Amino acid sequence: MKGKVHEETHAVRVAGVAMVYTLERKSVRNINLRIRPDASIYVSAPHRVPLAEIERFIISKGSFIMDALERIQSSHAERSLYDDGEDAYYLGEKLTVRLSMGPETHIKREGDYLFLQIPEPENVSARIDVVKRWYAGEAEQIFMNVVREVYEEFRCTYPVPFPHVTIRQMKSRWGSCRPALGKITLNLLLVTAPYDELRYVVVHEFAHFIEPNHSQDFWRIVAGFEPEYRLRRQQLRSLPTKW
Repeated sequence: MKGKVHEETHAVRVAGVAMVYTLERKSVRNINLRIRPDASIYVSAPHRVPLAEIERFIISKGSFIMDALERIQSSHAERSLYDDGEDAYYLGEKLTVRLSMGPETHIKREGDYLFLQIPEPENVSARIDVVKRWYAGEAEQIFMNVVREVYEEFRCTYPVPFPHVTIRQMKSRWGSCRPALGKITLNLLLVTAPYDELRYVVVHEFAHFIEPNHSQDFWRIVAGFEPEYRLRRQQLRSLPTKW
């Protein structure tokens, strides 16, 4: 008959963060560490190994622990994307998702709600895909209206072209400009941002038609069309983006 499992709870600082872990003493040869699906930290160790040695081992695995916890957190966050009652954002406004099952895929905004109907509501990838396609359809007209507005302002002072505009999802940029091609690319997720932040990004990219680099002259041009550009940049950093 197996002996009674004896578990202890301890805390140790890993990468400057206090972490609670469960320690089980058992008949094993080495110290073992694992991150459970619920993000708890479990350690098994031989009976006679001092606690200080165990905690040195845990600390040495700091990068592994932090990476594992981040993956679990991201996985949990993804499962809730566009679930019923979750938030979605549109031009800076927070919408509440109302998810339902139906034979056909359908999405629409009504007031403060985003109604999403799909055949398999539990399918996270399907939910994300439908919302992305809806965002893409909305973004095309919204972004082009802002581009036309900014273009009319710029052309009164600078010989800028009316750009070819591409909209796509980008991981690390809100926008990009290729002056030689007369092309501007805007991040699809800007459709979730308030108008002022969207306009700042468009102004930023138009300024690159005049100054390709982020020189003092470049920021002077930006400031001429968007005096509060520093605030807009800061606000974009805190945008509650998804995906």
